[in-house]
Amino acid sequence: MKFYESIAEYYEFIFDPEDSAEIIDGLFLGPGSRRIIDIGCATGKLAAGLAALKHEVTGIDLDAKMIGIALENYSRKGLSVNFACENMLNISNAFERGYFGAAVCVGNTIVHLDGAAEIEEFFRALNLILIPGAVFVGQILNYDRIMSKKIDKLALIENDKIKFERYYDLDTVKNKGKIIFKTKLTVKANGAVIENEAPLYPAKKQEIFGALTAAGFTDINFYSDIEKGPFSIENSGPLAFGALRA
Repeated sequence: MKFYESIAEYYEFIFDPEDSAEIIDGLFLGPGSRRIIDIGCATGKLAAGLAALKHEVTGIDLDAKMIGIALENYSRKGLSVNFACENMLNISNAFERGYFGAAVCVGNTIVHLDGAAEIEEFFRALNLILIPGAVFVGQILNYDRIMSKKIDKLALIENDKIKFERYYDLDTVKNKGKIIFKTKLTVKANGAVIENEAPLYPAKKQEIFGALTAAGFTDINFYSDIEKGPFSIENSGPLAFGALRA
């Protein structure tokens, strides 16, 4: 996808999952090592972090440039981590059934799917490659809040490397059920400006719950973040969840 290819080399300056591996490991995975799939792994930092905690990790992403950076950064560090360019809807063909003991899909990856039916299709495919009792950790944004409060601008991300501005076109009628995510990335070292947009499906909590249930997941819990903060439809920014493969 052009959107992510164009920002791949700056991705870890924009979204830095520095502590996410330790949080997911401690709050969701429990003791012992697992075979984990990280879906939408981007440049691989979370996958490598989980591998550093003695898990065996496979990271997949649709963007070849992201995977190339992940391979360059982490494949020779002695970690049990592999990366592949793969469509999240094709995972039941790409991997053996009952192969993984846990799955992670964070970073708003799920809403890049085409709609509620495709989200359920992904969850069903994921179910096939997980062992019974496997943990599934996901995170998107809280689109119940974004849509009801008509939030068309997200918080600015800025540091000494970049400035990243984020906006939404929330007109789902014009955009055929989607919203349009618009971004402007300014690279401070050279003044380069990269503007992008991508359609997203604003999946709401009840849609995620329904799709997980239909796909065979149980013990579904929602949180305001991966630290398991209490979720509020009205106030939470992210929508995180944990579920078990039945």
